[in-house]
Amino acid sequence: YTIKRLDCVEIYIIIIFVKLFINLLNLCIMGIFITWIILSFIVGAIGADRSIGFWGAFLISLILSPLIGFLVTISSTSKASIAFAETQKKTNELLSNQAHTSQADELIKLQSLRTNGTINEDEYEKMRAKIIG
Repeated sequence: YTIKRLDCVEIYIIIIFVKLFINLLNLCIMGIFITWIILSFIVGAIGADRSIGFWGAFLISLILSPLIGFLVTISSTSKASIAFAETQKKTNELLSNQAHTSQADELIKLQSLRTNGTINEDEYEKMRAKIIG
């Protein structure tokens, strides 16, 4: 059983194929790296309108993966829903203050009617119970 000696041409061809394979592998890795960064920027842009913000979404995507960053970004609340909730809360507070103010005004008017003698004590109590609910 003899081992064939490789001549210089065969060794040169093997070296060329190894170099081509390494270059192809480097291109694939570079493509994956560039795609990773581009997808991280896209996730960051999606996160700009959410509570996580652009940089939070971008960094999570860059460090962990664009898919995990996307899931974290989508799970965070949007700034529009936060603003809507704040507006709704302020509206509810205003409406409740107006309701309390109008009840207070009604009770003051009712008290003045009783003091003037326009209504008696029984009518006052019935109307008061109706206003208070």
